[in-house]
Amino acid sequence: MFAHESRGGLCQWVPFARSFARRGYLTLAFDFRGYGRSQTPRRSASSRLAADVIAAARKARSLGAKKVVLVGASMGGTAVIVAAANARTLINGVIPVSAPTTYGRMDALKAAPRLQVSVLYLVGAGDEGFNEQARQLYEATGSPDKRLEILDSAQHGVLLAPEPAARSLIESFVAAR
Repeated sequence: MFAHESRGGLCQWVPFARSFARRGYLTLAFDFRGYGRSQTPRRSASSRLAADVIAAARKARSLGAKKVVLVGASMGGTAVIVAAANARTLINGVIPVSAPTTYGRMDALKAAPRLQVSVLYLVGAGDEGFNEQARQLYEATGSPDKRLEILDSAQHGVLLAPEPAARSLIESFVAAR
């Protein structure tokens, strides 16, 4: 499942989702409320982002997904952390890419100690500010199955994910769940 950045929509993840689908995975990219083609006004959206992730994960399960791994970029990374902390039995793994510790009313740093699923934090060494936030989130994470990868890149979020090192880590993480 793929959660987008603040200046985007589900289309950011379509090429990535398609490559996973070609390998037999059920994939789901969605627009957060107030983004892309969503009909909900954005003004009330920031407090509901994690709820949107949970709703999408439930939809994936209803479509037959046996396991759900959340991949979120930037704002979407914060949302997948908070969602996984709040819906433990629904989620099998989380990959926040360039996730800030907070976004709007979401506090991933507060949620991270409650994470009990596998977590792979990805960030670029040159993604200033976000690499330190990834370290903070990693340190705060309650799950014993956690990993932090700081890649040789200055790309942020959805632009980091397709880079060969990041893509390989994402593919390996998903396959292991």
